[in-house]
Amino acid sequence: MAVFGAGAVALALAAGPARAAEDAPWTVESGKTVGAGNNVFWGQVGYPGIWAELVHGTDATTEIGGKFAFNYGFEGIVNAGVVGLDFQFLLRKQFFDNGKIRIAGVFDPGLLLYFPSGFTFFGITFPVGVEFGFPVSHQVSINASFDLPMYVLFPSGGYGTIFVIPLLFGGGAEYLIERNLALTFKLKLGPSIVTGSYFGSTQFTLYALFGAAYKFD
Repeated sequence: MAVFGAGAVALALAAGPARAAEDAPWTVESGKTVGAGNNVFWGQVGYPGIWAELVHGTDATTEIGGKFAFNYGFEGIVNAGVVGLDFQFLLRKQFFDNGKIRIAGVFDPGLLLYFPSGFTFFGITFPVGVEFGFPVSHQVSINASFDLPMYVLFPSGGYGTIFVIPLLFGGGAEYLIERNLALTFKLKLGPSIVTGSYFGSTQFTLYALFGAAYKFD
């Protein structure tokens, strides 16, 4: 918690004096959607990979989109250095906003491809989660989250079906540099409960990603 707390504080200091009465006009992971009719490209890099997302605001509180990820860590499991690809549909819905806290839910189903030596894992993922946003100023939002990015890997390479349930707690910050450009940081960690023999029963899982989001005019 101290690590992502320090990152959030650093972004807040960079933004200058807080103006609590003003809220950020849009966010990508702090409980507020990008807005009706708006389109945002969001790129992230870190562990476990390099991600690119495109989101579209269908109304004031709902957005849809798509994600492509090139991962060099197996869905964040730190002792599994396996290269793979994620293709996901994105859905985010804001449920609550009282000016001091925002709450949104996410559902990002999709496909997984990973390439251990000599064979390929194919799977489906159906992550669900909730995010909490705390506006600090017009430029800075701090966030917290709880995620269940569950996935199933189908039999391959001599392994049977593997069902994984990660339990991830996270936090981070967004800094709106300009009205259409934001910097992001997010840290999520926790155990992944694995039903199968490939990784063992429980594995430590980590996501640490820096990013930039651009809203098209």
